[in-house]
Amino acid sequence: MTTTAPAPAPTKPKRTDHGPYQSADILGISNYLWDLGRESGLIPGPDTPGRRWSDGLVDELRAALPDLLPQLDALRPLGACRIAETLRQVTGLSDVTADCRRSANSPGQTPDNSPPSRVWPVI
Repeated sequence: MTTTAPAPAPTKPKRTDHGPYQSADILGISNYLWDLGRESGLIPGPDTPGRRWSDGLVDELRAALPDLLPQLDALRPLGACRIAETLRQVTGLSDVTADCRRSANSPGQTPDNSPPSRVWPVI
């Protein structure tokens, strides 16, 4: 009796283009940073007819990532602790950031006009 090896599973052809979040994943950045980069124009629009990013463009973005990341990071909205850190740097006060973190972790922090039953972090 002769046995034959099972036929190999069919393979999908490798894609040469990527959607927005696939591209972000390839670059190792969050979808949020991808969206900020797209909205600001730091990340160019799709370059293929299917509104997707080609391998070539994703490779160019990967090469530019060391310069791009600080620019993307600067686009993030300032939260309370980032503002406190900036104040610490500008004023030289050493405990501004620690006070912010202590306040953020204390119970009972609620945004204005919110029901008191819901506890919200400051950060």
